[in-house]
Amino acid sequence: MRALNILLRPIRCSERTSLICGTVLLMMFVFSAVFISVCSEIMLPAMIAVLVLLSVMYYRMKLYRLMMKLPPIFMLISLLIAAYCGVLIYRDSDFSGLKRTVQSVSSGTAVFFFAGMGISLLLTKASDRPHPENLPKALAAAFPLLFTVFTYVPTESYFTNAKDFMFVYFDFAPYLFIKTAVLTLIAAAAACALNEKLFRVAAAAAAGLTLCVYCQYMFMNGDLPLDMGGKPDWDALHTRSVINALIWAALFLLPIVFTLLAGRIRFISGNAAARNAHLLLGCLICGMQLVSMVTMIFSSQQSLFRHERYVLDNSEQFVVSGKKNIITILLDASDRHYFDEAYEKDPEKFEFLHDFTYYTNCCMMYDSTYISIPQMLSGAAEPPREEVVDWEERVWHEEPCETFYSRLHEAGYKVNLFGDFSYNTAAYRDKADNCIYQAEDKITVNRQSLYDSLGRFSAYRYMPMLMKPSFDDAADDLGYAVTMENDCIIDNFKFLENLRLQQSDEDKNYFIFEHLIGTHLNAGATEPNVNACLEILRSYTDQLRELGLYDDAVIIVTGDHGVHFNKDNFPVCYVKRAGEHHDMMQYSDAPIHHQDYLATCLDAAGLKRDGDEELFGRPIFDIPEDEQRERLVFQRTAFEHEDEIEWQKHIGGNHFGALFGYRFIGDRDDLARREESGPPDMVLEFDSSF
Repeated sequence: MRALNILLRPIRCSERTSLICGTVLLMMFVFSAVFISVCSEIMLPAMIAVLVLLSVMYYRMKLYRLMMKLPPIFMLISLLIAAYCGVLIYRDSDFSGLKRTVQSVSSGTAVFFFAGMGISLLLTKASDRPHPENLPKALAAAFPLLFTVFTYVPTESYFTNAKDFMFVYFDFAPYLFIKTAVLTLIAAAAACALNEKLFRVAAAAAAGLTLCVYCQYMFMNGDLPLDMGGKPDWDALHTRSVINALIWAALFLLPIVFTLLAGRIRFISGNAAARNAHLLLGCLICGMQLVSMVTMIFSSQQSLFRHERYVLDNSEQFVVSGKKNIITILLDASDRHYFDEAYEKDPEKFEFLHDFTYYTNCCMMYDSTYISIPQMLSGAAEPPREEVVDWEERVWHEEPCETFYSRLHEAGYKVNLFGDFSYNTAAYRDKADNCIYQAEDKITVNRQSLYDSLGRFSAYRYMPMLMKPSFDDAADDLGYAVTMENDCIIDNFKFLENLRLQQSDEDKNYFIFEHLIGTHLNAGATEPNVNACLEILRSYTDQLRELGLYDDAVIIVTGDHGVHFNKDNFPVCYVKRAGEHHDMMQYSDAPIHHQDYLATCLDAAGLKRDGDEELFGRPIFDIPEDEQRERLVFQRTAFEHEDEIEWQKHIGGNHFGALFGYRFIGDRDDLARREESGPPDMVLEFDSSF
């Protein structure tokens, strides 16, 4: 309590001392402002004029007195704000060396000056004397809000998406706990400097914000994607965002209005519990969250402390066999629309594909990378009826998958799978030769990057909708917080930069599966990524020619799905068989399906046997163009018939916890018509996002 009194009592100093200290602070601010002006190319004469005017006001109004009478707790708060801003400026600065440091310090000094002056002006009528006796109430008001924002939501966000991350909970949990504790103590101590009336309003405001945040992430996110990578159309959600803001205003004001009226209502003013209802509200929310967080931690099926998992090793990502190669280059979310548009603009870019056949009527089975690719590689015919990680474990040990990889290995093939397409990489360990156990010392976590990205990712969940667009790309940054020694390259441009094929010394054939980012989540940058994909394919085939391995190679180029939420989202598909040559690219309208992948690879490898059709289906080469084949496609939305789905059955009460299956005959236009004509034939429900 003595330490609290020291922090809360204003600094006592003479007029002369105040003038000297205030002048030093002003001069530091002036030099900082001039430096910032020069760095930012702001007109120096204008800046000097503003500084002169500010200095005159500073001395005439004796603002230096206010600053020097500020309680130490608010000096500390101003310093923390300034340090935070200075660090942000340092990290984002375009300068280097001494200039970068001076810019950071200058920015921090300017922020400290304005923060200190602003707090001083606010406290002139907000504080009469310290009230250390309010500390318990201040802690009860501050902790629920700060715990929710800085501990609970990041924790809940982590465990909701844990399968996406290569870091573990206790890589960042201590930071959350310490940050919450320190900020709670500082906020509570600062609140004790306020007069009684303002203290009650501040405590009620904290309760109101806690209620807003709680209701936002629990109830008001609705059908917004809360998993990794989803990006809504914010322009289409403008009206909903405004309504959401009005709800925030009502929830925020509710405890404040109640607190202001409580003193005038007799039965409330005489009842301690009723007077402190806003504090009880915050504690109730916090208590529920504590129980939920403890449950999540103890029920976690993954390690909380250790990085122990299997990964796909990239050491041979650019190695090909000197014998036979079956190569699949899968371009994520590479829709036919994108490549058809690129062809119409510049057909010459596609001339290198003259030996390929373009299958224009190819459809995926799932509009989801983490189900689509395991389905292709395992030959799973039945849709998942359980959580994806469990489904993946099951299908990789079913008969089609076991037979396919056993046959490849018996024929002298080495199986190398590269990419990021699995929640359960350990399921591949006896199928893919490059699936290895990742030692903990091979994983490096950039904790500062992790803290920043996770904070922004969590903010996306609890912020009002008007502010969410500023945070909806945070999920993309989380992956960059972890680096692995064996990490596969999936970025188009990085892959192209490293693309130097080498011939293996092993006396083995190679089955290679390359998963690249393609055009996934590249809103506004589709054309550059399509061009990068074409350049990758051109360079890859050219290098195979240089190595003398092109003629015998089987090359399959496709996407795992098309554009999310499009009715006719067919993936692109180009295929070259061994020994196939044409003067120009061939076209086929055969109704092929990703379900045909394993059969196609076995046929291309010359490993097809009698009876395979029952186990694997038919290779795409055996499917005639005029066949009236029924195919099944699972979409992320029920389109016009969403209102006919009982959403309460699905996670979060929205369609992001489900996939919707449509059976159709024909081409992509027929699929679109089927989706418009009625509800889906099948609904897959998931316990977590996919």
